Parts: sequence; structure tokens; C-alpha cells
Amino acid sequence: MTFALGKRSEQVLAGVHPDMQRVVRAAILLTKIDFAVIHGLRTRQEQLDIWLTCHHGNGHPNGRPWKTNFNGTEKGQKNPEGIVGTGVSNHQGGLAVDLAARPDGALSWDEKHYYFIDDAMQEAARVLNIPITWSGSWLRDKEFCHWELDRKIYGKEKLHNLKGE
Repeated sequence: MTFALGKRSEQVLAGVHPDMQRVVRAAILLTKIDFAVIHGLRTRQEQLDIWLTCHHGNGHPNGRPWKTNFNGTEKGQKNPEGIVGTGVSNHQGGLAVDLAARPDGALSWDEKHYYFIDDAMQEAARVLNIPITWSGSWLRDKEFCHWELDRKIYGKEKLHNLKGE
């Protein structure tokens, strides 16, 4: 079965680095599990809002499920809200996407589906010669939905944030 990105996924993909867009669009044609693009480019404020869902303003976990360690501001610098920065996410530069498995048309967070999605993402990246990484393979907290352009290559790029920050 061949899948296609929906209108909302295409809208979320807008503003993401063109190389990541190419990988995602190729992967949807290769995948055995349908998926949706649920996060792409984020502003500093959007990143902070996500961080605050799992942290107190002082940086300590608040007991809710972990989502990110980065609050959108460079480490050690204070943001306009007076919170000390824990780091900038690759989402803020358009270098990362979060994908959600849709095995039966509904979103699923069952990790078994994400290995199939990663197979398609890695194959698409290999064919397109675009280096990517999957946080399901390197992040201690195993964020299975997150892929990014390889930081060793793309981390040096300075991309403007198309959402105006």
C-alpha cells in the first residue's frame, strides 16, 4: 500500500529545511505504516510552551510526561520570561520533524510502529544522500517520533525562523 501526506502534514512541513521535506515526502512513499507530520518549525515561544508542559520554570521536572530538554533559549542565557535557557531545539531552525504513526488511520504512540517509519526515513535519506538521525536510536529517553538532519553537517547552518523570531 502506498500512502500520501495529508493537507495538515504538508502545512506543518512548510518552513522545514528543504532537505528534510524531501526525505519526509520520499519516506511516505516507502513506509509500511502511514504517518502524519505533527511538528516541524517552531518559534522560541512554541518551544518554551512545550518545555513548560514537563518542567517548572526553574528547570526541574514537574512530574508530567517528558517532551523535551530544550526550552528554546541558548544555554545559560535568560529568555524574556526570565527563565535560564536550557538550549535551542533543532525544530527552531527547521531542521527537525516529529512524525506520528497512523497504522489504522488514528494516531498511535506504540513504539513498534516507529521502527517501520524509521526504516522508510533512513531509506529515503540514503537514496537522496541526505544524512538524518532518529532520536529513537540515540536519545536516552527514546523520543520515537523525532527525526532531524544530521547535526554534524546541518548544525553549522544558520537558518532564519520563518515564523518571525
